Amino acid sequence: MGDESSGLILYSLQTQVVKDVIKDDGVAFSKREYVLKKYGDTAKIFTTVYDFFINNAIKYLDKPEGAEYPYWAFKDLYNIEYTLDNLPLKLNIPLDNTILFDVADYTKLITFDYLSDEDDYKNFHKEIEAQGLTTYKIMTSNFYPMYKSKIMNSWKNIFLKNEELKNGNYEIAKQGVQCFLWQIKKEWIVE
Repeated sequence: MGDESSGLILYSLQTQVVKDVIKDDGVAFSKREYVLKKYGDTAKIFTTVYDFFINNAIKYLDKPEGAEYPYWAFKDLYNIEYTLDNLPLKLNIPLDNTILFDVADYTKLITFDYLSDEDDYKNFHKEIEAQGLTTYKIMTSNFYPMYKSKIMNSWKNIFLKNEELKNGNYEIAKQGVQCFLWQIKKEWIVE
């Protein structure tokens, strides 16, 4: 199992099925169908964000054979809602297998919000509010393709902190450090 002397310690909440696959196969890959099943009626929100990540993550991190959808991990346990019946995996992950970002930035994506600096954010919201729009309304409709494109292009900003976080500057993460993973390997598990 993992050795804590190298890599980054992260925590990932996984089902017992995933834990069993890792134990039996040595590695687990997430699939789109799992996300659709898990989130049901709200799956469209998650698949929109996950698809964005997948299409852009390949610019920062090689996609291994078998990988389809992401796993998420966190630097701090306070970012995970877990129970004693389902404890998170403690992982020691080599940095070259990660994309790191701010939990606050990910929250912007998952709520279909615009991700930019404060001034640009305020100006964008002022513009759409003047038209009676919200980012959620834009992202869940087919009537505002220009604004939808602008919102999704702003999401690329989530990758801006990756290198600085990998260098250990965790103070730049407002709500904690979140991690994109293509896979979870048995050798990364710290017991």
